[in-house]
Amino acid sequence: MARRLSTRVAEALLIAVLGLGSLFLWIGIPAGWLFIASRLSNEYPKVYLLALLFCPLTMIAFGWFLLRVNALYMSLFPEPEERARRGREAWLGAVGADASERRPWPALEMFMTISVTLAVVALGVWFFFFAGSSLPTP
Repeated sequence: MARRLSTRVAEALLIAVLGLGSLFLWIGIPAGWLFIASRLSNEYPKVYLLALLFCPLTMIAFGWFLLRVNALYMSLFPEPEERARRGREAWLGAVGADASERRPWPALEMFMTISVTLAVVALGVWFFFFAGSSLPTP
């Protein structure tokens, strides 16, 4: 009973790390680098140059971390054997002949899709409602 509870807690913790980490990857890191760069320089070209230089590097490093967490999750909680397909069944699934029996998305793919969608929506809301105009007033 206690082992089963600790397994569920570990699974929930890994899923929470993947979900929050995915949001942090697409929203937190770019916003953080814009904030840090704006504190380091008052000139806008330098702010954007710093953010454009260091943001992708940080995102790559953090993406590697998320891949490692996902690999740990997949090793601790593998897909049940009865779902794994072999031989002709696997080939039919690969060409779409057995479309009625689709496997669920892995956790990291699902969280990345959701977090990218939320990041694009947040960018659109900011751009259209909060950004203001950069054109000089006449």
